Amino acid sequence: MTTTSVTAHSARRWWTDRGIRTKVLVPAVLAAVVALVVGLVGLNSLSSSAATSQSIYANNLKAIKVLGQISVTRKSISLSIRDILLVGNGPDRQATLDEYAELQDTFRAQLDEYEATGVTGANAQRLDAIREQFDQYLAAIDEKATPFVRSGDMAGWLTMNNADLSPIAEGISSLLGEIADDEDAQAADAAADAQSSYEAQRRLAIILLAVGLLAAVGFALLVARGVTASINKLQVALRALAGGDLTVDAGVSSRDEVGRMAADLETARESLH
Repeated sequence: MTTTSVTAHSARRWWTDRGIRTKVLVPAVLAAVVALVVGLVGLNSLSSSAATSQSIYANNLKAIKVLGQISVTRKSISLSIRDILLVGNGPDRQATLDEYAELQDTFRAQLDEYEATGVTGANAQRLDAIREQFDQYLAAIDEKATPFVRSGDMAGWLTMNNADLSPIAEGISSLLGEIADDEDAQAADAAADAQSSYEAQRRLAIILLAVGLLAAVGFALLVARGVTASINKLQVALRALAGGDLTVDAGVSSRDEVGRMAADLETARESLH
């Protein structure tokens, strides 16, 4: 007999000598362990999904929201310049100038807010370009728009605006659009990764559940077959003994409850014989 065969025989012998209670509990415990593992996998999947959703919000959706606000503020600055021209030296002039200054501060604060969402790579470069172009935009306003505003020359202001201010403003809007598109793409990639992770976790849970159930059922069948076979042998010996035949040995050598009953029956049979 090879070493492998001896080891397998010893393992089977060890198992058959365990008590019936232990044999019955093993499949139940195995099923409980499988349920626990599958539950933990499910919880981990939920935790991962929640973390991904939070990441998408913090890094992409929030950023897209701020970018929309930045775009609105940029357009409001252009309108504010026009309003300064329209109000002239009227009573609303100072309020309009204050609004213009406040919009500049708001625009810069919103750029900082977007940067705080974790901007990296190409978007960081675009953000720097927006800041640079915004400074150029304000400088062009001070240098080229102010004379028309002071003189109230609407026609001259419109010509200057189309030639000098609008291209810079459109450049800023174009960069904002590129950043928004990139944030959308990042959010889509993150969502796809989350879906892929969920499907992988689901497959793992299904595999663990199937393997665990098969193992539990296999152990249960093994226990049932072993106990049933031993009881059947014991029953045959008892029937023979009841009929007066003292030559039938139960043939149960295990050390579990049935094996001990068979040993007691063998002692009784030998005594009667």
